[in-house]
Amino acid sequence: MDLFNGSVTTNRNEAKAQTSALKATEANATLAAWVEWAKGNGNGKVATLGWCFGGCWSLSAALNTPIDAAVIYFGRVTSKASSLKKLTIPILGHFSTLDKSINPEMVGAFQKSLAEAGKSDLMTTHWYTAGHAFANPTNGRYDENDASLPWARTHTFLAANLRWLL
Repeated sequence: MDLFNGSVTTNRNEAKAQTSALKATEANATLAAWVEWAKGNGNGKVATLGWCFGGCWSLSAALNTPIDAAVIYFGRVTSKASSLKKLTIPILGHFSTLDKSINPEMVGAFQKSLAEAGKSDLMTTHWYTAGHAFANPTNGRYDENDASLPWARTHTFLAANLRWLL
């Protein structure tokens, strides 16, 4: 799903500017439109998956659009129990113990908020001894060996929740 209307950059500062300028209402509308398209052009089941910034939007889709599952790879997670109450789908989260920005404290606060919202049973969390972006194949820190276990878990999770054959 493209949240930037076709705009692409390889420059870190430009990417930060693009992400900072993104308006949540517009992004959620774009996500909803893509989800509707995907449901109508497949088997009717849709999941979102994102790394880092995309992981944040995968969670947003889980909260704001009719999807069937979501996968978050070291994405920024909200810690507001009130917003998590509307969660109804399974979420798989992959996080890194050595990540300095999406750190164990942030994820711990998210898990606490899930519990407060009565939604802990919807989240499966896995931790890996690695740094940020280790499993993102488009990032320079990608490590194929370290990424193989989370990818296998993701494949199994999506197969179960979207009902495809392994």
